[in-house]
Amino acid sequence: MWDEELVQQISCHSAVQRVVVIGTLFALELKVDASNSRYASLYAKSLLQMLREDGIFMRPLGNVVYLMCGPCTSPEICRELMSKLYIRFGELNRA
Repeated sequence: MWDEELVQQISCHSAVQRVVVIGTLFALELKVDASNSRYASLYAKSLLQMLREDGIFMRPLGNVVYLMCGPCTSPEICRELMSKLYIRFGELNRA
């Protein structure tokens, strides 16, 4: 479902600790210091707000965010979601 090239680009981004892709799930862990890595961390809040402006609603758990698609979601939609995520990473770094 998830474009391998985009997964690789996102996983290599300086703000990303790691990426996990399993079936319809795309999860990414943002690099943070120890004080921002807990379950209740709001570290990803600004990224999530930017993505909501694009109509993308991600599930945050501290510094980990999740994209989940249905089994009938097209690879094109998954690619579009990841492309917007990658673009917003660039904007987050400039902010």
